[in-house]
Amino acid sequence: MVLQDCGGTGRSEGSSEFLWTQEREDGRSFLDFLVSQDWFDGRAVMTGESYSGFTQWQAARSGHPALVGIDPRNAPADGCRTVNIPSGAIAPAGSVCWCMIMGRRRLGLPDPTDWTPVLKHQPLLTADRAAGLPEQPFYRKMISNPLRNRFWEEMNTENDVSRIRAPAYLTGGWFDPLLPDTLNMFIRMKLSAGAEEAREWTRLLIEPVDHESTTRGGAYGRFCRAGVLGLRRRFLLNRLRTPESDPLPDQPPVRIFVMGANRYLEAEEWPLPAEETSFFLRTGGRLSRQQPEPDEFGPEEIFCDQSDPVPSCGGCDIGLPGFTAGQAVQNEIEKRKDVLLYSTVPLEEPLTVIGNVRAVLFGSSDAPDADFTVKLCDVLPDGTSLNVCGGIARASFREGDSRRAAPLQKGEIVRLDVFCRATAYRFEAGHRIRIQVSWSDYPRFLPNPFTGGQESLAEERRNAVEKVYHNASHPSRLVLPVYRGEI
Repeated sequence: MVLQDCGGTGRSEGSSEFLWTQEREDGRSFLDFLVSQDWFDGRAVMTGESYSGFTQWQAARSGHPALVGIDPRNAPADGCRTVNIPSGAIAPAGSVCWCMIMGRRRLGLPDPTDWTPVLKHQPLLTADRAAGLPEQPFYRKMISNPLRNRFWEEMNTENDVSRIRAPAYLTGGWFDPLLPDTLNMFIRMKLSAGAEEAREWTRLLIEPVDHESTTRGGAYGRFCRAGVLGLRRRFLLNRLRTPESDPLPDQPPVRIFVMGANRYLEAEEWPLPAEETSFFLRTGGRLSRQQPEPDEFGPEEIFCDQSDPVPSCGGCDIGLPGFTAGQAVQNEIEKRKDVLLYSTVPLEEPLTVIGNVRAVLFGSSDAPDADFTVKLCDVLPDGTSLNVCGGIARASFREGDSRRAAPLQKGEIVRLDVFCRATAYRFEAGHRIRIQVSWSDYPRFLPNPFTGGQESLAEERRNAVEKVYHNASHPSRLVLPVYRGEI
């Protein structure tokens, strides 16, 4: 076993200011060093999770022939652009808190116990000062680049998948914020990796866990863990010992845990075949397969009060203090006036959802920008509501994440596509499907300041009134990937 300090950390030379941007060359240099050693037999594998998974992807994208296997767990592939600034909204656990924790630890300072002064600091660009730190160059560059641009693309492993020759054992969790990267990289590796063994022998395993690989007490049964530690070890050791053979010949390409059914499903590919099924928002809080009538009642309002954002309750995050990821009871949140609820009637038969969940909302605001959050929930027969997955959409990013859309005009109705992440979940007969629609989910996301400008530079926060439309001309809807196969 060989351990490496990343450039500028521990006993490695260089500057830690360039973490996240130097790892490709850092990994290549490290592998070159191994090759130069008399005791090295020519084959290396890498293991690690989160940031240490990112360093594996970066080393792999160098195409170094000595690297024969990687094990990225709950790992980003694009420098955390997907998890830190999803749909243009800032997720502070990775974008703010992680940077500040690393900066303080390098100075021998303890982690903050109260993040409020940091997260409330304006402008956000100088939040490093509120964390008791000197200027943090990488943090300031990252927070100043909400659009997907060259800054992010230089870190993006997706751009070099064709150079990756090492098979990957990809593992993640339904409540890990880095899940989109895990799923996306599996798809890309199977299609475009630069060696046949990388395309054929890459595996995917998704458990009902969060970023810290815990179930947080979810009621998933005693067999919800897949023995992943032993599988990872076998995958890596077999790549070293018998590189000409499939390292896991008894394992399927895809193995995912289906929550609700509480069992694993094996498959040959991801995504699984599914039927996109729309459930339309209707008056009276209904969620229906039937489209709205032409004379459906007008829009519903959400008052966005910056002094009282909707608190996060369950979901996914990277260990932000005071935030518990996973499934959580939603009933208190659902009593708030700024949380709109839309529910189906009790299901007559089970409905299984496997794949990417999304929503289409038609909305407006009296501010130049707007955020809309959507949370999918499972409502049990006794009325208990549990979150399944969710997401956010920002109006200024409605035309994609590489350009900023024009500011909203007062009363202008725009379409927003809300990516609610992937899941594998069975809604049982007698349960109801529900979505929450709101304007905030704090501290999972920082509230939109509603100024219309770049969030990192905003020096004030304004209140706003948003509206959700659901009529024949503006058919707001939830779109579920319904799986019809056997589980």
